[in-house]
Amino acid sequence: YISQRKPIDKNFIDNYIKQYEENFPNWINELDNIMAYRYIISEDEKNFEKLELHAHTLKGSISYFGYEPLREASYKLEVAGREKKAQGLDSMLSLLQQEFKIFFKDLETLAQKALSNAA
Repeated sequence: YISQRKPIDKNFIDNYIKQYEENFPNWINELDNIMAYRYIISEDEKNFEKLELHAHTLKGSISYFGYEPLREASYKLEVAGREKKAQGLDSMLSLLQQEFKIFFKDLETLAQKALSNAA
């Protein structure tokens, strides 16, 4: 999907991989935080605020890459947090996890192409 959205050249791939390496730990941390709040979200209104913040942060980080399905999944969680809606969180989080898997697979493919082109 990523290669369909952006022109692929060595500079782009190098920058892509750099952004990935710099942001990957934060994305995983944000995802872990979101997953943790799914079980306690309705117990405290502040948890909705945290969900909104983490989803917003994730959405912003992922927007650079132009991967719309993951950005959209993050946005839906952000809105759920803002509107304090716990209903449907499980399916939204499941979708977010699925999109992450696809996104990371695309990143791995790009990295492999970059390595094979550099050789």
